[in-house]
This record gives sequence, C-alpha cells and structure tokens, in this order.
Amino acid sequence: MTLPTFKVVYGLGLRPDMIPQFKKEILHLQDPRQDVWHNHFDAAGTSELEFGGRKLVHANGSGNLVRYPRIQFRFELMGRTPLAAIWGVAQGAGALRQFVEQQPEPVIRWGGNALQLQVVEAQSENFDLHFRDTGLRLIPYSLSHYLPFNEERYQEFRKLLFFQDKLALIEHLVGQHLRNFAEAVGWEALSHRVLTVKTLDLKAFKTAKYLPKTGNETLSYVSVDLQVGINAELPDEIALGQLVSLGYGTLRRLRKPGPNDG
Repeated sequence: MTLPTFKVVYGLGLRPDMIPQFKKEILHLQDPRQDVWHNHFDAAGTSELEFGGRKLVHANGSGNLVRYPRIQFRFELMGRTPLAAIWGVAQGAGALRQFVEQQPEPVIRWGGNALQLQVVEAQSENFDLHFRDTGLRLIPYSLSHYLPFNEERYQEFRKLLFFQDKLALIEHLVGQHLRNFAEAVGWEALSHRVLTVKTLDLKAFKTAKYLPKTGNETLSYVSVDLQVGINAELPDEIALGQLVSLGYGTLRRLRKPGPNDG
C-alpha cells in the first residue's frame, strides 16, 4: 500500500507547551465541517453515533470521535531551534497540502497580536507500507515522548511486579497503537499479519503534563523514550499513543551507525 504524507514547517519558534495553542489558532482557519482537521462532532438531535464499528454515546449529541488523528501538530528542530510544524497522513496529507496552497502565509493570533506565518519547509512523500519477510531482521525505530497508557492500562502497568512484564505490556501497546494507525489509513494487510514489536533500548521514563480544554486540572501521563524493532517498513514521523495530535509518540527509523559514532 502506498501512503501519502505531507509536512509543513513555519518560521515560528515553538516550545512543546505551546503546541496546543498553535493547533487552536490553525483550526480557527479551517472549515469546522472538514473533520479531517479534528476529532470533534456535533450531532444535534441524536445521542448516539457509530464510527468505525464503535458506538459513541453523548448526552448532548456532541463530543470526540475515537480515531487516529490524520493531521498532527508538533515542532521541528531546525538546527537548535524548534519551529512550528504540521504533519498530515492519508486524507490529512491532501487536506494539509490544500491549506498550504490556499493560504501560503496564514495569519494567526499570537501573543495578543496578528502574526503572518512564513513557510520554511514543505515536504511530501508517498511511502510504500509493507512487511519484512519471515526471518529477516527487525527494522529499528526510535519512539520519542511516547504516551502508552490510558488510566486503565496505567493501573495494569503499576500492578505488574516484574519489569520484563511491564516492558511486554509497553510492546503490546506499541503494536496496538500501530494497528489503530493502520485502521485509520486503510492499511488492511496489517489485520492479516503477525506484528512483532521488540524493545531494543529503553532510554527514559518521564512525566508529561497536559491541560485539557475543559476544567482546570492538569493531567499527568507517563512518557517513554525507547528504541524498538518492528517487522514492517513504516514512514518516518507517524505518531503512536496518547495525544499524538500534539507532538507525542513520534516514530522515526534509526539510521545506521557511522564510523565515528563510537
């Protein structure tokens, strides 16, 4: 299967904690009926909505769709400077490209003032998704700022006694999140194959904090940096786990070590 992706980088310095505000400002420029940009719905007059085999019930007829976001907001390091970036995949790639073509220098509200964004870089790619044959080595990837747990899974993780079992749960969740990604982009072959995920190196456990739109309580997530081997060719920069639309859980293929890497 060939999968389109598109990324645009703007000349706006952006810290990780500023990504939600950047996303909000960009969404203000979109037609709210184009739900590829968001996972919200407004189903006035009904309290049920079926999506992808999941029935979602909401008392007021509105809420969030449980699905993989096909447009994601993050920062891109240019040298040592983190700049605002947006990444799209599948239908999201086409919608993002159209936005850049129609508004090459969009104006947002930033710091209380109007700010015209300048495109620093725009990249498109058509990637061939496929599995490696049985017996070949797994492909190494880095997975950065990965948020593997919802509340239920985190309690399961805490109850496990042995670290190898904790690691096995994280590997299982990486595979589960990859399957969610595959479902969202229509990669049906994944449902017929055995997906292998093995930890190559565990770099760090951290804490990530997130302030939702509603309420004043800051949510805390367990963040994991690790390297994994997977028996599939995957495009750089797909994101896995929780809060992927805000720059968490970015997957990148590891380059081969050079002669001076030690």
